[in-house]
Amino acid sequence: MTTTITIPEKVPGLNGKGGLKREHWAAYKKRRDRYQYTAISQTRNCHPGKVRIILTRYSTGVEMDYDNLVATGKPILDALKTAGIIKDDSQQIIVSREYRSVKLSPKDSKRQMTQLMIIDAE
Repeated sequence: MTTTITIPEKVPGLNGKGGLKREHWAAYKKRRDRYQYTAISQTRNCHPGKVRIILTRYSTGVEMDYDNLVATGKPILDALKTAGIIKDDSQQIIVSREYRSVKLSPKDSKRQMTQLMIIDAE
């Protein structure tokens, strides 16, 4: 089974003014809850076993370095775990993670989003 979740915004990286590294825990919880509700509204699928994850971030801004790109997955994966869509966000459950960045032209700023594909590995 494959499930695709679309977060209708670009998830911030670690660095910068609005970065996850500087985010207060309460703001992080609000973000995670928002992503959880978004995921629940898009699917009723549940992946009880091992999965592969492909995260694609569509953005008009400067392309992130890989470490920052990987960090964008943290709040989404936490939300999927809390929602029960995936069993856990550990390496024993998520056996493969792929992170992609797609640069959009400035005129496509309304198409900025983060998309996560969950694929059963078993």
